[in-house]
Amino acid sequence: MGPVFVQLIRILRQEAPDVLHAFDPTSHFFARVAALVIRRPVLLTKCGGPNPRTYYPYAETLVAYSQENLRYFETRNKFRSTTIHLIPNRVSAISQDPPRLHRLVSRLNLSGDCPTLLRIATLSAFHRESLLQSIRLAKRLNRDGHRCQLVVIGVRQDTAVVQEIEQLCDDTIRLVTEDEYTLNAAALIDLADMVVGTGRSLMEAAARGKVLLAPLAGHAYPVLVTPAILSQLFYYNFSTRAAIDGVSEEENIGAIVRLMLDSQLQSAMRQQAAEWYHKYFAIETVVEQYHTLYRAAVRNHRHHPLDLTLHAAWYVRGLLHRYWLSRT
Repeated sequence: MGPVFVQLIRILRQEAPDVLHAFDPTSHFFARVAALVIRRPVLLTKCGGPNPRTYYPYAETLVAYSQENLRYFETRNKFRSTTIHLIPNRVSAISQDPPRLHRLVSRLNLSGDCPTLLRIATLSAFHRESLLQSIRLAKRLNRDGHRCQLVVIGVRQDTAVVQEIEQLCDDTIRLVTEDEYTLNAAALIDLADMVVGTGRSLMEAAARGKVLLAPLAGHAYPVLVTPAILSQLFYYNFSTRAAIDGVSEEENIGAIVRLMLDSQLQSAMRQQAAEWYHKYFAIETVVEQYHTLYRAAVRNHRHHPLDLTLHAAWYVRGLLHRYWLSRT
């Protein structure tokens, strides 16, 4: 660990940043220690996900991606002196890669006369349910006579999940795991008409003006994203934990079928997604907000040595836990 800090501090002294900004508790620990040496403020972003269940490090300035996390921190005594900002994660429009797109469409022999659904996600336990919801939707639509095809693009991470997905694949469900396509997979979004997305992947699909679907907790199928439920999905930052009361599985399937049959409705939904991107998801809309946040941090920073000690204990405990797991 010592050599890492030495190298980090050497780099920071060369780059001479005004502010250090961490995006998870582990990187925040390294940033806090380095900040003591180079005398710079540190900010922390909670990048969505569930609310903390145990220790979470203190930060003078904290950014939350979701309203769910924002409300958690606002109601905790530990963070009563923290300046907390809600800035949902933002993306830039992703340039597409026509040569790779053409190769993938040709390789999969995708039909041009039926809609293509796309789910880009690591093949892991974390994404398992959203992957299964996407597959269930494709199978249900085809079973009911509404032809569609699903493409799943993802890095193999969990062997059990990979095997489960492979067993569900057929002529209408294709799994793509080659590095050629999983690296910067967002550059392949244009092969799809509809995208099942969570967080960043949904926002990147909105930037391309795609029909958007999002997984819901406890549901069999992803839900069609409409203005009526946008704010509720936004509360969870479009997480797989999103829970929305009153969403009927059959009404949702009916809405997706109507969309598939109505080209004008498809066009309106694509335009709506593009408008959402420019209004809510584009990184350009919050650049000045971050500048203001960084300038304030330079003026007001403190280091909180007691919590830094707790943070160090948390980090070492995690190292020991991983070490013992590696030996079993």
